[in-house]
Amino acid sequence: MSDEIQPLDEELPDALSDIFDISDSTDALEKKLNKVHEEEHKIFIFNTGIGIWINRLMPIPVIAAGIIYQLNPNILTVELANSTLSLMLILILMGQILWQLLLAKRARGLKLTRAGFEIQGVIARRKGQPFQSLEGYDDVSNTLQDEHLQAISHRIFGILAIFCYLGTFVGSLILKPPAAWNEMLEVNLADPWPFIFAMSVAIGTGLSILVWVAAIMDPTKDFDTSQPTGLLATYYPSGHPTLLTAPFSQTLLYLMEPGLANRWLQHTREIGTLSIEGTSEVEARERTLFLLHLHQEGVLNIEEVKSELSEIFPEDAVDGILNHEVFNIEMIHKLFNLMRERNPSFFRTIDRLEHGFINQLREMRESPFIFDCEVDREVDSGEANLMIFLGNTQQKSSTYKIEVHSPGMVPEHQSIQILFSENQSIDLPEENDLKIITEGDNDLIHIMGTALDCGSVIWLTMQPQKKGNYHTHVSLLDDKGNILEGKSMRTNVSKNISAALKQNAGKAGKAGGLAVPILKAAPSLRKLFGLP
Repeated sequence: MSDEIQPLDEELPDALSDIFDISDSTDALEKKLNKVHEEEHKIFIFNTGIGIWINRLMPIPVIAAGIIYQLNPNILTVELANSTLSLMLILILMGQILWQLLLAKRARGLKLTRAGFEIQGVIARRKGQPFQSLEGYDDVSNTLQDEHLQAISHRIFGILAIFCYLGTFVGSLILKPPAAWNEMLEVNLADPWPFIFAMSVAIGTGLSILVWVAAIMDPTKDFDTSQPTGLLATYYPSGHPTLLTAPFSQTLLYLMEPGLANRWLQHTREIGTLSIEGTSEVEARERTLFLLHLHQEGVLNIEEVKSELSEIFPEDAVDGILNHEVFNIEMIHKLFNLMRERNPSFFRTIDRLEHGFINQLREMRESPFIFDCEVDREVDSGEANLMIFLGNTQQKSSTYKIEVHSPGMVPEHQSIQILFSENQSIDLPEENDLKIITEGDNDLIHIMGTALDCGSVIWLTMQPQKKGNYHTHVSLLDDKGNILEGKSMRTNVSKNISAALKQNAGKAGKAGGLAVPILKAAPSLRKLFGLP
């Protein structure tokens, strides 16, 4: 497709049309993307650095001044010939304008984030890699739009507050100053201006409180698409595969937002093709990630990792894999940490498999299968992950059935049948004393690579209906329905206290902002309607 041709289904949100033109050539879009990333990164550094404290602390004296002015509008005033000049209102207006500059900077950063994400999508589509079709694209796009609109709403409320204060300032010069708090009972419909200006100040103060509390308790997220992990905060996986044929690679993939996932698929495909003869692409990827897992755990140093990788890939390719421009060691470790946070059962299952190979190899050789499972033991996100590993150790095809019962969760019952062919057998070494790394193939790294390649990892998710303790029962059956092995596990589901406090505090703050003008008007309204 020519770079100058715009496909019929390429659309651009109107709010982003001032940043880039979707009909531009791919080269032009790539240059624009670099500029967007550069500006966005500068704003991100500010917003996540000193900008946080300025945005939280600077509004405090502005709001305090607004409250003081309502109590006594005569503070810091200069009497002119036929009017009163309020220096307090001038200071409040200056503070509000400076605050608006911060809110505008944050909104601009989020707009650039949206634009960068959309540009990446257009470029990827034109190169035959449309990541719009990947899991979570709509979620990320909608989240970015919502966060941008939230930042815009903060600006709108702030501008309305400025107009309220400005109206009072001009009105006090031309007509009369606003009524003080204790003068609101003396409202006179024949001369309503003091009441109107007092209410204008109250509304401005209330809007300021609303924006300030909303920004603190429910802050607009700051993203940085110039960094590989810049959008991970936008995305919580809405789905995942049930059967993992490449557990490490696939679990990492489904933690990533679509843009990063698209690059990950390219990366895993590239390193898979580099594997030496006799090592499958899946085994090469899984052994590499398992090595980096052991490195992060402090089991292997970097030289030992390089030595083991040289048995998987050509020696001259090892440094390029470890120092990849995106998926280098540091990046993989960050993704591992995210995996531990969102799916802790995965690493527990992997680590127990490793423990079994080191300490129970004799028992494993005597069994025709390797079976283990783990469920998230502490949950506050509304769902629990269940990871099951099943491997075949006999040189023949085998069929197994897994039954999962989780009373009180949805679904309560799940059933999966797995068929292993003759080629999917895990060959266990004859020696009982297995080392983590040795010269040759009889070490933990090789057997783990084979297990992850030939075995099956099942990833299931259950949703608790309420907080409390739940038990998950997993049974392994043969093709005749006989129970071969089973396990029962308990999950404690608790409420996310931090999220609940933030949500309730945010609502309370917004209610407080709305209460300011209501409380200010209440005495006058009672008198107006003849209430006590």
